[in-house]
This record gives sequence, C-alpha cells and structure tokens, in this order.
Amino acid sequence: MPHQDPEIYHTTPTPHCPNSTLPVLVYRNVLPSPITVDSITEFFAQNEWHKGGVFKHYPTAHFHSNTHECYAVLSGETEW
Repeated sequence: MPHQDPEIYHTTPTPHCPNSTLPVLVYRNVLPSPITVDSITEFFAQNEWHKGGVFKHYPTAHFHSNTHECYAVLSGETEW
C-alpha cells in the first residue's frame, strides 16, 4: 500500500466524547480490493487489529476511556 497522509480532525470535548486528546485520522481509499467483510477482516488480522464485529451505523453516542477505535467504512457516508 503506498504511503498516504491521513486527514486529521481534532475534536473538542463534548458530553459524548469528553476525554480524548487524540485526533481522528481518516484514510480514504486504502482498503484492499475487493472490499468485502472477509477482505477487511483479513486486513485487520494482518495488522493485529482485533475485529469486534460487523455493524451498521451505531445510533447511540458512546466513548471508551481506555481504547482508541478503528472503523472501516465499506460503503456509504456518515457525519458526526
């Protein structure tokens, strides 16, 4: 995979995400083809990232006090 600089977004504390000083990093068009749940699961495993499940958009805001999450968006779009 060629090097790509991420888009970097800094968020301010909110009631839904009160504690993170880490930025949100967005890498576009970097997932292996074909883009399937299986190919992304394998890609994560090769990088020793643990897959917690396959989900649709999660409608309830939440945060983790001791974890930095990674999401792979296979299709569609969202906003926060």
